[in-house]
Amino acid sequence: MKKGIIFDMDGILFDTEKLSLESFRITGKEYNLTEYNIDEIAADCVGLNGNDTRTLFMNKYPKLEFESFWNRVKVHFAALLEQDLPLKPGAEEILNYLYENKWTIGLASSSRIESVTSHLKRSGFEKYFQVVIGGDMVEHSKPQPDIYLKACELLKLDPKETYAVEDSFNGIRSAYSAGMKTIMIPDLLQPTAEIEEKLTYKLDSLKELLECIKKNKIA
Repeated sequence: MKKGIIFDMDGILFDTEKLSLESFRITGKEYNLTEYNIDEIAADCVGLNGNDTRTLFMNKYPKLEFESFWNRVKVHFAALLEQDLPLKPGAEEILNYLYENKWTIGLASSSRIESVTSHLKRSGFEKYFQVVIGGDMVEHSKPQPDIYLKACELLKLDPKETYAVEDSFNGIRSAYSAGMKTIMIPDLLQPTAEIEEKLTYKLDSLKELLECIKKNKIA
């Protein structure tokens, strides 16, 4: 049986969720979005693709010119990212270990595939992944299961025997709905009771995940 694992990208391999949150804050001020707490809305967007982010924002701000707003978010995010693409501690070590030990490795991110491939090229992580799925490659990304089901299908993996490594609520909901084994490494948010029920494992870091794999606690 093939050993399969599929990673989320932002907040798991790259420490970029904080940059995304700051981008929403800056843009929210530009557009005077003060009716709701922009941090809470931005947190709800973690793991969503552009289409589903649009739906969420338009429910809160029906008069918002979303395309203009969203473009400004992306401009600010790109400017912050230009300064640095921060890796999560242990990211390269775990990918290299899994690769050398013949795991089947995929990546399923709600970010656009153009952004995903750019990050992977910039970090040198491209070689580790047999399949890379972006949020714009499915109609509905996380929390719907489509993106993980597509990744498992392309990797020829049984979802029930495959691990998904996530930091977001929407990511966990997606992987759980796909019938996968879920591993949460929290980033911005600790799991709620609802999310806890959907977890196979909750770990503190990629380094802890690597140790669990080496000790065959996760295999």
